[in-house]
Amino acid sequence: MIRTVCILALIFALLPAIANAQTQDNAASRPLGELFVGYSYSAQGRPTMHGWHSSLLSQLTDRVGILVDLSGHYWSPDVPVFGLPLDVNAGLHAYRFGPQIKMVTGRTVTTFVHVLVGGNYLHVFGGGDIAGLHGFAAAVGGGADWHLNDTISLRIPQYDYSLMWISGGNSSGFRISTGLVFKLR
Repeated sequence: MIRTVCILALIFALLPAIANAQTQDNAASRPLGELFVGYSYSAQGRPTMHGWHSSLLSQLTDRVGILVDLSGHYWSPDVPVFGLPLDVNAGLHAYRFGPQIKMVTGRTVTTFVHVLVGGNYLHVFGGGDIAGLHGFAAAVGGGADWHLNDTISLRIPQYDYSLMWISGGNSSGFRISTGLVFKLR
């Protein structure tokens, strides 16, 4: 699974290099940061979940930035998962941060990779009781942004290989996200 994610990240990093020969390494054209908001699909072990994904990137240089990444995914189990009964709903929130590196910065497409660490919160509601568990979360991935204009891009998409440790158990999976990126100037 890790090899597949690395191959996909490499493909996404190299394709725009062929299509975009010109780069924008000019500090005056560099935004201070970027805000991403969008839809996300996640398969974390057994459950498949839909939800939201947002991140805030602070640009340190033309290519390197610090990323704060937040996401929430929700599901109603149709089979017992993490020992949960079937009459409940569940949500999984992750908060991670780390470096993001822009691999190719072109006029139409920018590709990036990142490594993120942080935590997660699994909460269960319904059936009369509410429970929550905290754990550790990590992700490695990347994606591509298609520039619609100088201030807005479309994330086409972002792939992350995700690891989570919750209450002594662990799971691995992936997250696919798409949405809008707003450049902060």
